[in-house]
Amino acid sequence: MAKSSSSGNERHPGTVSVRSAPSVLRGIALLLDLVPLLLLTIALSSSWLSTSALQETSSSWNAIDRIVDLVNHDPSLVTSPLILLACLFVLWSVVSTVKLGGTPGQRLFRLVACTPGGRHVTWRRAALHATLAVLTTLLAGLGPLWSLADPERRTLYDRLAGVLIIHEPQE
Repeated sequence: MAKSSSSGNERHPGTVSVRSAPSVLRGIALLLDLVPLLLLTIALSSSWLSTSALQETSSSWNAIDRIVDLVNHDPSLVTSPLILLACLFVLWSVVSTVKLGGTPGQRLFRLVACTPGGRHVTWRRAALHATLAVLTTLLAGLGPLWSLADPERRTLYDRLAGVLIIHEPQE
């Protein structure tokens, strides 16, 4: 999967020398992947976000104040869709990474997920990677922001899960 011109990496024996995919391409791929997940979350969440709940809270202020009153009255109106979105993201990422080598957004830009040894990502490693992506992003964006300071442009969850996202060479 990951091809290299050298026989290996001197710092990490048993690994191949490849460059991580550019952060900008990874970000655009993520945004593309989130579109269907957000639409599905909205469709599934609409059943418990009924308009009757919106009418129950009365406020003499504007629409934003009514929304704040509603969320204060029932925080699950926000937390439930967010939990659903996180679960859908993990499922989407794991299945597509194992079956396709990356999410549909990543594959559109020829980005491939592999191990440092150049092998395909296993179910376990893909699940760990996707779960850590959600958790470290919730920690003030630490996971993705890590790539800005990382010399190899890898995110924190890439490093913790032992996954590389590389730009597949043209054949």
